[in-house]
Amino acid sequence: WPGFRRADVAPSNLSLASNNLGRDVGGRNQRWGLQVAAAGKVFNLEDKIKTYAERLAQHYKTKVVWWDTHGEKLFHPKEKYSAIGFGLGGGLGRIMVAKQLERFRLHIKTGPVVYGNVSTTRNTSTVLHTEWIEASSGAIKTTFTKSKEHTRKSSWNNQLSITTGFEISLSATLPMGLGGSSKYYTGMNLTAGVAGEYTESETLSIKQQIKTPPNTSAKIEWIVVDEVKEIPWSADITIQGWFAVCLDKQINGKYVHFPKITVLQDPDLKKINDITVRFTVKGVFTGVKTIGGKLKVSKYDGEAYSRKSSSVTVKEVPLH
Repeated sequence: WPGFRRADVAPSNLSLASNNLGRDVGGRNQRWGLQVAAAGKVFNLEDKIKTYAERLAQHYKTKVVWWDTHGEKLFHPKEKYSAIGFGLGGGLGRIMVAKQLERFRLHIKTGPVVYGNVSTTRNTSTVLHTEWIEASSGAIKTTFTKSKEHTRKSSWNNQLSITTGFEISLSATLPMGLGGSSKYYTGMNLTAGVAGEYTESETLSIKQQIKTPPNTSAKIEWIVVDEVKEIPWSADITIQGWFAVCLDKQINGKYVHFPKITVLQDPDLKKINDITVRFTVKGVFTGVKTIGGKLKVSKYDGEAYSRKSSSVTVKEVPLH
């Protein structure tokens, strides 16, 4: 529309140190989007925009009335007529201007979660069941048959994340063959140090013959072995468009100005083009997968449970 310029008030030497979060000068209408707790580093986009608006107002010796990233605010409270109203009533004129300017907002897109190479691998053991067999009067041959549910929890942890003021989330493929026919985990909101958790439960069964000599007590332990892998992951967050800053005095004939998102200078923001930046969230996926089972048999003379076992055997057993 006539006389409209998107970035004609943005000095190139503004300092952009972080400040407190907020959308209005009074801190109203805060929106919580993709963020992370103290477990990792957080880039606060709203902090950056708020600070930019304050530095802009300071440069022109005025104050910030409001700032906005959603295309919801377009006018200074004292504006009764639009710049293109030309005698139209304030209501109609404002509607016409709003239709012209509502596209000047931020748009945020999330890319896929990408995994790197496995950084660490270790095995953990869990005792699913313990049972004693007493052979006080003679040898006993026992069929050890059990079924137990085993639960594993994998997680995506954050190392570097972002809060934008928009509701955004990530979807991730499940590595390590997790998930069976379900290949994806959705809803990674990254609202804490743990971005998401994936839990799998399955019923495992065992059937083994055990011989216990006479005058012997046998302690039977059914053990499941899980493989734990740590895998780095990352995802690109693309931020495109403009944000609005309303100053308390007119600059170049306008109260409201629309700087491009690329005016925000930060090492974590990579400029893609004139109106687009990219931020990469990073973290570590800790995956847990069951890889085997063991049967541990500890034999004791008589009923001397508290004394040292006379023999211990451990053998691999299949999982069913």
